[in-house]
Amino acid sequence: MRLIRTMGLCLVAVFAIGAMAAASAFAVNEPEYYTAKNTCTKKFGHLAYAGECEINEKPVKAQLISYTGEGIGASNLEGGLKIECTSNTAKGKISGGKGVSEPKANRTIKLKITYKGCHETGKTTECTKTFSVPGTIPTEAIKATLVRASATEGGATVVANREEPESATKGFANFKCGTSTNFITVKVLGKIFVEFKPVIATPDSTKLTSSTEAIQAEKAVIAGCGKQKLLFENGLKPCQFLKVVENGAEQEPSWNVGVGERKYGTKKVEIVEKGEF
Repeated sequence: MRLIRTMGLCLVAVFAIGAMAAASAFAVNEPEYYTAKNTCTKKFGHLAYAGECEINEKPVKAQLISYTGEGIGASNLEGGLKIECTSNTAKGKISGGKGVSEPKANRTIKLKITYKGCHETGKTTECTKTFSVPGTIPTEAIKATLVRASATEGGATVVANREEPESATKGFANFKCGTSTNFITVKVLGKIFVEFKPVIATPDSTKLTSSTEAIQAEKAVIAGCGKQKLLFENGLKPCQFLKVVENGAEQEPSWNVGVGERKYGTKKVEIVEKGEF
């Protein structure tokens, strides 16, 4: 009888731990995207997650909102290899959660950016994907998640988009700098945190907007991490940065400097620091 009781207590403990784990998986106060009309409620709320409700007896897919992006001025890659691009445009989608186990509306999918007028900084040497289209660098597919990130380990955090390649093998971009007969090959890997503005503390239907500012800034160097302003997710190690591989050899940490704007067309969106999930 004592053994049975002990086993019963153990099972209770296991279930309690499981419940706590489930609760942490659904922790509130995480950054999320909100919009004027949730697919399920037809009211202001987070972007609906896959399976949040049924329409015509079919589970809904994750709610998507398409956006376009445009750089405001030049965008620079800094570090061992320095590249300046005079303009850039982007297309992507923000998304509701993958399902009931991942309900947070914090994802960006199918993001691609095209940089134009690209050349090595201070030189006329062009950088391009193919020499038939001079100075143009299209990225590979990029995915992203809203997180909190800080400039220093243990420092104050802000809401940012953690961007990374959908394919770790392909990386962010693959291109060449030089001429068709004399060039270096470049692959950009790693992760980068892009700060967003405006961000509001809690959901507020009166603060929806049709655009978001995206900021990639630099600061004083941190050894082994580079000079990107935001480097630490939730203020914790390790630092995350861009990795440039030149002719097969990885260079010192790299970073991007530039400002852009996301435009949601006729849709209205807000980025909330403390969302529902």
